[in-house]
Amino acid sequence: MDQKHFESTLLPSCQQMIDMYHEPFVIIGRDYRIQAANRHYLEHYRTTRDKVVGSFCYKISHHCDVPCQQHGEHCPLDTVFQSSKPTHVIHTHYDCDGNEELVQLEAMPIFDEQGNIMSMGESINRLSSVEETGRQLLGRSPVMLRLTEILQRVAPTQTTVLLQGESGVGKECVAEYIHRQSSRANGPLVVVDSTTLGESLVESQLFGHERGAFTGADKRKQGLIESAQGGTLFIDEIGELSASLQTKLLRLLETSQIRRLGATEFTDIDIRIIAATHRDLREMVRQNQFREDLYFRLTAFPIYIPPLRERKEDINGLVEYFLSMIPGGERKLPLVPEVQTLLMQHDYPGNVRELRNIIERASILAHEHPLQPEHFSFLDEPLSTAPHNAVVDDENLSRDPLLNRRNITVNKQEILAILEKHRGHRVKAAQELGISERTLYRHLRQIKNGDQNTL
Repeated sequence: MDQKHFESTLLPSCQQMIDMYHEPFVIIGRDYRIQAANRHYLEHYRTTRDKVVGSFCYKISHHCDVPCQQHGEHCPLDTVFQSSKPTHVIHTHYDCDGNEELVQLEAMPIFDEQGNIMSMGESINRLSSVEETGRQLLGRSPVMLRLTEILQRVAPTQTTVLLQGESGVGKECVAEYIHRQSSRANGPLVVVDSTTLGESLVESQLFGHERGAFTGADKRKQGLIESAQGGTLFIDEIGELSASLQTKLLRLLETSQIRRLGATEFTDIDIRIIAATHRDLREMVRQNQFREDLYFRLTAFPIYIPPLRERKEDINGLVEYFLSMIPGGERKLPLVPEVQTLLMQHDYPGNVRELRNIIERASILAHEHPLQPEHFSFLDEPLSTAPHNAVVDDENLSRDPLLNRRNITVNKQEILAILEKHRGHRVKAAQELGISERTLYRHLRQIKNGDQNTL
């Protein structure tokens, strides 16, 4: 037996090699056709090698007739063949039941004996189904897929993350996603809203206190930081923290220790910190409003969350999700073209939060009927990014003097008649009824859920 024949009998075949992967793995040629698939791929997608090999990868994975880059996703095959280097991306694929799922693709070049790329190897790591990600990261736009890819990279680490973006973009949702994808997922996720902490007891709320630390402290109390032990602490609007709290937070980040109010000893803390802000912390540092050393500790891994106006491709998907959360909302799908056009034309200064409110209001006004353009209204003035005024319509309405007119009694027939008179225009209907829009929404919700005659 010659050496060449001897080696050929010992070397594993290509199929044996890819079957060694513990996740689904395929080999794809330059023409986008699948050349081989391992047994984990066939088992995961409940298919056979005959149905997969020779088929176009985009037809199998995306259920479409053109490569993925032609419908907004980054094609790893093109990148690998152009750069001769490995790459990774987040894509939306279809599982064996036809449901969408998020997957992380690790793609690598496969060279021939002359060093030329002859094909691409691709491992597929399922992240979650779209239903499982829920409100957290709903969206298939390129910027959202890129954001998901970044989050998947940082989630398994213990690195402090700073989430930056306008009010309403979903920073808390992103923090929850990071927590659920981390090794701390079984631990608590404790949310601290810096804008709602009482000034007088803020230190006690965060750090806890010992018995007798102050008047009324009749027993030891665990603070919010300590209650996140083994999990994640999410500090929202961190730019609102006072200078003294910034100093204490810096010590926590540097030493992983806290001292309860009234205590003499420090307590070890095992938490991961995720912070968020809509403010420009760098500018706050320049104006001596934020500690520079704390800023650098927080920006170990900054992430920008794009506003909705930069990913309008996600609007229809978000609308479908919000309607699915409203009783009977799914009956209002699909949206008529006029409504889709109307929703795409708005810039959403309040971002995803504003879109959710708009859809909820429109659904209430439409009652049992399909959504029509007359059921929608948008604010003339942009929403402020100030955290205490994040949803301007609600805040403005709360200052509406009509809200103080508690003695006004209206009934179902009157409300529906006036709404019909004004063709569903909420502002005009509320004005004629002598109540605020907010009160009108509450009455409409009661009509929908309880069908009361007197409200």
